[in-house]
Amino acid sequence: SYALLRLDRHEIATYEFSYLVLDEAQNIKNPQAATTKAAKSISAKRRLALTGTPTENRPMELWSILDFLMPGYLGSHEFFRTYLERPI
Repeated sequence: SYALLRLDRHEIATYEFSYLVLDEAQNIKNPQAATTKAAKSISAKRRLALTGTPTENRPMELWSILDFLMPGYLGSHEFFRTYLERPI
């Protein structure tokens, strides 16, 4: 569960996984949240995020999920906010 991920993040981070699959990935839509930081700290060769609600309120939520999947692909948090989210 995401609650256990937050609580056990240091223990989980000691392992390297072949696959990391997040179901209900909208739980990591806030890039500043402890859950998001815990998920991004896990080392995995391949990542998959499943969600039926990738964004509810703002484009930054989608950036957060995609940054988990492909770090840096959409630029930094600040770059995305300045050049993509604010103009929208």
